[in-house]
Amino acid sequence: VGLLVVALQQGDYSLLRTGMQDRLHQPYRTALVPGMEGVLVAATEAGALGAALSGAGPTALALVSGQGAEVAGAMQQAWAEEGIAARTLVLGLAAEGVQCVKER
Repeated sequence: VGLLVVALQQGDYSLLRTGMQDRLHQPYRTALVPGMEGVLVAATEAGALGAALSGAGPTALALVSGQGAEVAGAMQQAWAEEGIAARTLVLGLAAEGVQCVKER
């Protein structure tokens, strides 16, 4: 997690691929989600700066710079090759960060 924070803070996106690898939990959780390893590989091969399993799964995420549709397509194709129906979303980053909202 530390390397991921440094990569984002310094804008050194070459560190994202390594920074997104959770060496404590991801290897075990990835094995529990059929096709996940192939999806993560497909994402990086399609140009993602980094890709990871999110939480306990089955969500995967990839960080990209301008080729979101291509990476999403590659990830969806990798799921399809495993016989798994998937839905992909290409989302932008929230530039404002955390906000506190007080409701009355």
